[in-house]
Amino acid sequence: MILTCPRCATRYFIDAAQIGTDGRTVRCADCHESWIAQPALESAGAETMKASPTQAKASPLFAAAPAKPRLRPGLKFTRSPWSVGIALAFVLLVFLAFVFRTQIVQFWLA
Repeated sequence: MILTCPRCATRYFIDAAQIGTDGRTVRCADCHESWIAQPALESAGAETMKASPTQAKASPLFAAAPAKPRLRPGLKFTRSPWSVGIALAFVLLVFLAFVFRTQIVQFWLA
């Protein structure tokens, strides 16, 4: 049985017995979305696909929209003044270490 996350479209291969007859709440390991997996929907789609492959392609059950790349909740890339300042200070430190490398070595060995 193949489960597909409705949020990020990640697919999981599981045994149908793990879902049971009443369905089960499952959670995506990538985006942490929770949903209820229903075995009746999954098995009905599989029977449709076995019966006629052309109808299975037109079935909305198997129509998957392309997944949009998403960041995990709470993780946002922002460029704050502090991060820019720290990056510039690091670049300046590396530049000065290169320029004064002979003096640093002489001081270190003295």
